[in-house]
Amino acid sequence: GKLAGAVVTFLDITERKKTEEAMRASEARHRLLIEEASDAICFADDRGNNIDANTKACQMFGYTREEFRALNVADTVPPEDRHLMGARFAKMREGIAQRWERELLRKDGTRFPVEISARFLPDGRLLAIMRETTERKRAEEALRESEQRFRLLADAAPVFIWLADRFGQRTYFSKGWLEFTGRALDDELAEGWSSGIHDGDRQRVLDALAESLFSRQDFTQEYRLRTSDGDFRWVLDHGVVRFTERGEFSGYIGSCLDITERKRAEQALQESERNYRLLMEQASDGIAVFDANRRFLDVNTRFCELMGFDKAELLTLSATVMLPQDAHTIVPARYAELDSGGILRIERDLLRKDGSAMPAEITARRISPGRYLGIIRDVTERRRAEQALRESQRRLATLLSNLPGMAYRCLNDRNWTMVFVSDGTRLVTGLAPSDFMDGKLSFASLIAEEDRERVWNEVHMALAERRSFSLTYQIKRADGRLRWVSEQGQGVYDPEGRLEALEGFIADVHEQREAERALAESDERYKAFIAQSAEGVWRFEFSPPVTLLDDIEQVTRAIIHQGVLAECNDVMARMYGYEHAHDILGTRIVDLLDMSDPTNLEQFRALAQSRFRIENMESHEIGRDGGHHYFLNNVIPIFEGGTLRRLWGTQRDITAQKKAAEALRESEERYRRLSGATAEAILIHDQGRILDANQRAADMFGYSPTELLGLSAFMLAEPDSRATVINAVKAGVEVPYEAVGLRKDGSTFPGEITPRNLQLGGKLVRVVAVRDITERKRAEEALRHEAATIRLLQRVATAANETADTQTALREAIEAVCDYTGWGVGHAFLLDKPSNELVPSGVWHESGDADLAAFRRITAATRFAPGVDLPGRVLKNSRPVWVRDVLADPGFVRARATTQVGIRAGFALPVMVGREVAAVLEFYTDQPVEPDPNMLELMANIGTQIGRVIERKRINDVLENRVADRTAQLENANRELSRRAIELEAINRELESFSYSVSHDLRAPLRGIFGFSQALQEDFGDRLDDAGRALLERIKAASQRMARLIDDMLGLSRVTRAEMKPERVDLSALCGEIVAELRKAAPARRVDAIVAPDVWAEGDAHLLRVLLQNLLDNAFKFTSRKDSARIEFGRQSAESETVFFVRDNGAGFEMQYAGKMFGPFQRLHSMKEFEGTGIGLATVQRIVNRHGGRVWAEGRLGEGATFYFTLGKAGT
Repeated sequence: GKLAGAVVTFLDITERKKTEEAMRASEARHRLLIEEASDAICFADDRGNNIDANTKACQMFGYTREEFRALNVADTVPPEDRHLMGARFAKMREGIAQRWERELLRKDGTRFPVEISARFLPDGRLLAIMRETTERKRAEEALRESEQRFRLLADAAPVFIWLADRFGQRTYFSKGWLEFTGRALDDELAEGWSSGIHDGDRQRVLDALAESLFSRQDFTQEYRLRTSDGDFRWVLDHGVVRFTERGEFSGYIGSCLDITERKRAEQALQESERNYRLLMEQASDGIAVFDANRRFLDVNTRFCELMGFDKAELLTLSATVMLPQDAHTIVPARYAELDSGGILRIERDLLRKDGSAMPAEITARRISPGRYLGIIRDVTERRRAEQALRESQRRLATLLSNLPGMAYRCLNDRNWTMVFVSDGTRLVTGLAPSDFMDGKLSFASLIAEEDRERVWNEVHMALAERRSFSLTYQIKRADGRLRWVSEQGQGVYDPEGRLEALEGFIADVHEQREAERALAESDERYKAFIAQSAEGVWRFEFSPPVTLLDDIEQVTRAIIHQGVLAECNDVMARMYGYEHAHDILGTRIVDLLDMSDPTNLEQFRALAQSRFRIENMESHEIGRDGGHHYFLNNVIPIFEGGTLRRLWGTQRDITAQKKAAEALRESEERYRRLSGATAEAILIHDQGRILDANQRAADMFGYSPTELLGLSAFMLAEPDSRATVINAVKAGVEVPYEAVGLRKDGSTFPGEITPRNLQLGGKLVRVVAVRDITERKRAEEALRHEAATIRLLQRVATAANETADTQTALREAIEAVCDYTGWGVGHAFLLDKPSNELVPSGVWHESGDADLAAFRRITAATRFAPGVDLPGRVLKNSRPVWVRDVLADPGFVRARATTQVGIRAGFALPVMVGREVAAVLEFYTDQPVEPDPNMLELMANIGTQIGRVIERKRINDVLENRVADRTAQLENANRELSRRAIELEAINRELESFSYSVSHDLRAPLRGIFGFSQALQEDFGDRLDDAGRALLERIKAASQRMARLIDDMLGLSRVTRAEMKPERVDLSALCGEIVAELRKAAPARRVDAIVAPDVWAEGDAHLLRVLLQNLLDNAFKFTSRKDSARIEFGRQSAESETVFFVRDNGAGFEMQYAGKMFGPFQRLHSMKEFEGTGIGLATVQRIVNRHGGRVWAEGRLGEGATFYFTLGKAGT
């Protein structure tokens, strides 16, 4: 029970500290980024209450940060738009980021347009990023109508838009992309979109993207992308680099076009789209500071780039060098305008260094006396954009007039009254656009009657959900024919959100629908064919595709190793032993073929040479169970891009035909078939007369094939087995049986005969397969021997592990060895250590009829020294010894006795304890036997196992002696303890007497001192001066302190001597009672006391109350100078024991004094600071010790202390 040491573990938390520091730095950077952002950034909770915002947001709305935090998001939204917030919040709660543009309210009530991007963060906060778009709105107003029509057309066309940041991570995908792939936006963002790229294209695409990102260049590439139905379609993906106004790389904008069906036409459309987007890129501004003399004081790099000068060169020039000559005369007037406080905004051409003119927008103002700021913006692109706008409008009109379908704008009424119809209506309806204008003709009247109501309902369902619609229905053309059309469209809304009209595109898809119907019928026919086909139908895919090279060997290897089974019917699966087709899918060609058959390679080489189209190609394959199968295959290839992509084919199992053909060939050419075709001897006989035999039969029986013909088959059986063979022939037995074969030279061998009765040439003959099973018989014998060896080792191991008696263990070992070897005699010798001789043990095993009395008498009367007789040799060499024939062994001294009982061969083994021989076991049989090294090795192992019993017996004897010695020592110790207990009882009686004396004899003088002092103060106090009265007070206080000290000493004594009455004690209840008493004694104090509930312990209830009373008294006392005192009682688990504690936030102590605190009269504070006798903690320690526990303290000066204690196993 003594403390033997301590185990201290150290954990290196360097990396954790680094991580925490990195996280703090990251958070600081994040906060700085938000604060320094040029956009307004706000955070709110899930109900829209603002949590925080950056300075930009506060400035934008005109609030201080404290005012803004007190707002709800709805407070900045115009009243008429607030009903839209619920839907947006719902979408964002679904994880869908929201982007929209709306007007918001400033603090002064003014409205301003903003672009808003919002979503809920993982921690539940709402993040909103806002950018004021007033200037952009002004610039885009002229383009809005054109862009609205263009976006409608873009939505109707199969073009998908995406954005990527400067790290190449995708940040946005258009709705067309998401509908095409059938995936959610969150699944596609970052690098998630790449999972939809075909495996054969993905790495190439990602490598090209990485290269473009590194060089910051545009890219265009084609690849296959998985659609929502799981198929792959070719797309053309084009990405364009984006730069900020400062010329910094900000990422990519890209468009993706489905080019599977109409690649060339849509490629041109995508190129037009890309050119249009490139025109939208904004130029950066040049900034210059100049003086009243028109000299440049400073310029930025962009200014230099725009004008073609070096900065040093510009600082030596006058600004007028960039003005055309006709503009020099108006410069003074412009300066006067600036000096008067005006701001100059003009557009004119400026001259670059090379003399070329650059159209520029110029803004200038005076920033201080004699200093002016000028900003120039290259408006070349804007002018080009304006030209492009005009060209786009012209192109839009041209496009609408040439599209293979009709673009429209109509009213939301039952007639679908047309407001605008493109010329494509002639292709779709056979009518002119004018036929639909001014209500002349209702488009609804063209819709097939069975589709009319469905079209109305689906369109209005989409409008109610504010989404686009896509429909397919039939219309009646002007010529009366019904045609299928496809319509894509959406609602057009005014700024207040009211529906103005519908816009969309209608295309004739009649041929496509018919083709889809035909394809569906073809697919059904195909599925029915492969399901009902009696042949196996399969498709192998090659990934990567096989390149068609001149090297036929390389192509052949690629086909065999790269082909993977992608589709087949159940018929094919069952050919290989599988239940269903899906069980075999994914298997490679090489895993199906028997590659040991060279004809397979030849057949596949022929397949490659025939350009992969071949009929009746034979293959030798292996089924699931390892069985061999032969198939005839008809194969057709599918090529893509000059490579072999897949092979289709059918196969027919010709295994039975192959076997039948083989049987026919054997029947026709039986000499050649029987000669060496099998490892078995084949004989054909008619009632015993041999008609035919193969070469193996001749070799097996030692005859030539000619000698066997006409010979009686019965003469090939050993005489004892001949009757068995004859009876089997007579009975027509057709099940395998065993017999002993007789060779020409008279030798025999065990054989297994498998007979069959067959018709040959109109007569019944018997075909017999004879197999030499000599090796099998040997294997069976080896298995029986191994099983017997295992049983022997198990018996010996059981005897060694479960038997405590040496004689019993030796007897069991001898019985087991005799049963294993079949030898009839076994005997054990034990080693007599003093003489180092083997003596008989009397443990014998005898079997058979032999009389061993004489052999046993001479053995019992003989002791064997090392090297004498068979046991002595084992003792000398410490290893097993075998004697082939004891009669021929001159060292076997008991040979005379053995001649009378027939003992011949013998072996003996040592029983080892460590490296010493403890016993020897000897065994004998009645025939000479050659030595068996394997058996001797086995016997050595047995001797080692039996040695464990003897070793265990020796250890037990030693332990028994030690127990006897220890018992004697304990008896002596108990007598000593009894003597000391008597002495201790006498000491306790003396202590009780002393305690009584202290209680009675010391208290009386103290009461006299206090009483006389009190009387003196009351009767003569007015005659004493202040010093005298102070002395009296000191006498009274000293006597009271002495009385308390005596009480505490008596309490400590009683604690040590009190009888323990263990019981289950509610410590929480005790603490509650004590705290209540302490509060009652000091009602003016404010103490926060926390008592853990349901804390129980096993111990003496009275002593435990004294323990807690002392600890809580101290806690109350040492927190008396704290305004907010806190005291806590609780428990915690540590290393399988319960630890109780009392904690306070009082005066505390320095840990260097922690070891002194529990000694009697030890105090860390003066009486002026805190009263006390120094006995309380000593009392606590003695109570804890009596409960078998321990107590310790932890604290810091001025911060409080915690006292821990345990109550031993009983108290836990």
